[in-house]
Amino acid sequence: MTQEETVFRTIEKAILEQRLPPGTRLREVQLAAIFDVKRGMIRKVLSHLTNRKLVDHKPHSGAQVSCPSLEDAKDLFATRQLLENSVIKTLCQKLTKEQVMALRDHIKQEKLAYLSSDTQKGVRLSAGFHKLLAEFAGNQIIAEFLNDIINRTPLVMLDQSALHLSGQPAKGCLNHDHSEIINALELNNYKKAAKLMRQHLCELEYMFNVKTQENSLDLSEILTQ
Repeated sequence: MTQEETVFRTIEKAILEQRLPPGTRLREVQLAAIFDVKRGMIRKVLSHLTNRKLVDHKPHSGAQVSCPSLEDAKDLFATRQLLENSVIKTLCQKLTKEQVMALRDHIKQEKLAYLSSDTQKGVRLSAGFHKLLAEFAGNQIIAEFLNDIINRTPLVMLDQSALHLSGQPAKGCLNHDHSEIINALELNNYKKAAKLMRQHLCELEYMFNVKTQENSLDLSEILTQ
């Protein structure tokens, strides 16, 4: 992995894990100092993140972590509903026993992460469940498109630090929902699986966070963890 790729992945990971929340300013000079690279490289990285819709460039303000509007959030989840329903429909026709086992192992690791208070890993695995479904469906174009949309989902959701396995209102993916979806898929019950996924995404959609966040975060500490 090149130095530029490393810088990109580090910033991207911090955004997806909500350690860099929406509205966080990303100053070229500061980032160049943190990573000990030239500003030109930081500029390229920020441009790449902008293309991925994770960073915005605002006139006279520079770069900041994207802060989608309410309409953006609604559009994102509407698109996820369409794509993930297509994934569910395909999987009900072709999901193998080996894939079912892989999915069950995945949500087991997801649950363990939340129970051990490793929220960042739990959030990553929660998103990974949906990506894994798309991968197993076998349509590479849908999988890539859905992957990008799922990566943008943390930008429109509330802080996911509160665990969702305690019976309290969820702030991340609902682990028990994932288990029920697998059960329905294993039975080739498209109607039930589609309904569960639709309800699951609707619950996530209530967790909007569309406030721009001006803060004094220590970027050096966050990005060197």
